[in-house]
Amino acid sequence: MQPSAPSGRAYPELGQPQQAIPHLKAALPIDDGNLHYLLTRAYQTAGQAELAKAMLNDYQGIVKSAAVANQSRGASSADCATLEVWPVYYTSYRS
Repeated sequence: MQPSAPSGRAYPELGQPQQAIPHLKAALPIDDGNLHYLLTRAYQTAGQAELAKAMLNDYQGIVKSAAVANQSRGASSADCATLEVWPVYYTSYRS
């Protein structure tokens, strides 16, 4: 099967995070942050803590960049709500 973002999203829902990893990795170049988050979860669930931590750092960088971009274009805080909520789930990985 060719790696794809939809497959990467589906495998964790089926309890198969390890199978999601190559699909999510292949789709990262076109990601807006959501796939980085899902890959963090897949690595964590698959017991790959170091890779999860590295991917979380990448994800948080995307979130910060998006927040700055939203502020510069005058987006309201409601537009940014999901960006502020997602990292809360992984506060234990922060350095």
